[in-house]
Amino acid sequence: MDESDGDKLKRWILSLIGVFWISVVSVQAGAIGGFSGSFLRMTPDALSAGLGGVTLFDDASGYAYLHNPAAMLEATRRISAGMVRLPLDRQLYGLNLVAPLPPTAFIGIGVLGASTENITGRDSRGYYTGDLRDDNRLVAVSFANSFSADLAAGLTLNILQHQLGDARHTWN
Repeated sequence: MDESDGDKLKRWILSLIGVFWISVVSVQAGAIGGFSGSFLRMTPDALSAGLGGVTLFDDASGYAYLHNPAAMLEATRRISAGMVRLPLDRQLYGLNLVAPLPPTAFIGIGVLGASTENITGRDSRGYYTGDLRDDNRLVAVSFANSFSADLAAGLTLNILQHQLGDARHTWN
């Protein structure tokens, strides 16, 4: 076996290990109800809502940097805000700000949220206990720097908050 065949074998083995690891993590997450922050796959702007969320990873989207902080370097929108009301008393909202830090860096600060209202609460016997509300929030701070025309790197700190409780005791 020459060097190129050895490299191919290494890549194949690493790919197999990666697929195995992803499947193990997915099975574990399925047993506990999934991963936190699933609401982050949707963005609260009108264009994304109308297109089914396909603009999430678009560089022009003000929310792309939450998943790829280096995307701030290409973003055309510096301020993004939106709210989308969905069926079944659900809503998404967000506010993001991206600012340049001379000479080649950017910083982004964002708040995203999702909530569901009017969830009928029941006790273990099935009796009505009141209406509940489910709130999810993300506070994100991102930093990105362009080292050259071909190399950029970024880092995002995400803080997730979740509250399930009585509709009278919410953050709103």
